[in-house]
Amino acid sequence: MQLLQKARLVNRHQRAQAHRHGRKLPEPGHKFGLRKPGTAVPDDFLAGPYGQIALAYPTFISPLVQRPIAQPLLPIRPGPDSPGIPGNQFIFEPNPATVLHQLLPRYVATRVYQAILETTASEMSSKMVAMKSATENAEELIEDLTLSYNKVRQNNITREMIEIATGARAGR
Repeated sequence: MQLLQKARLVNRHQRAQAHRHGRKLPEPGHKFGLRKPGTAVPDDFLAGPYGQIALAYPTFISPLVQRPIAQPLLPIRPGPDSPGIPGNQFIFEPNPATVLHQLLPRYVATRVYQAILETTASEMSSKMVAMKSATENAEELIEDLTLSYNKVRQNNITREMIEIATGARAGR
C-alpha cells in the first residue's frame, strides 16, 4: 500500500515557513477562503486516492503552551450507539445520502475554521508572550544603561572636582 501525502496550507505564512525548512510543497491550484475547504476537501477525498484526510494544527492550551495535533478529518467514524438509542432508529428525509451530501461540506468547513481559530489563538498568544519578554528585556537594558551612564557621569564630575581642587592648591 502506497501512502499518498499532500499538504494544503491555508495561508502564505505557513507556506513560507515550510519553504524555510526545505519542504517542497505542491503549489495550490487556487487560493481558498473558509468556505472552499468545505467542498474542496470532501471532493478530493471522494474523487482521489486518499484513504484518510487529517487536519494538523497547533492547539491552544495556555498562553505559554501550544501543542501540535493531527486529527483525522475524513472518513468520519461513527461513534458507539448511545444507550437506548441504536443507530437504526433515525429517519432521514429525503434520504441519508442527500443529508450527508449537504452536511459534509459544512462539517469540514467548521472543523477547518476551528483549526484556523486555534492556530490564530496560538499565534497571537506566542506573539504576546514574545512581546512581553522583549519589553521586560528592554526595560532591564534601559536600567543597566542608565546605571552605566550615571556612573560615568559621576566619575567625570568627581574627576573635574579633583582637578579644580588640585588647581586651587597649586595656585596658593
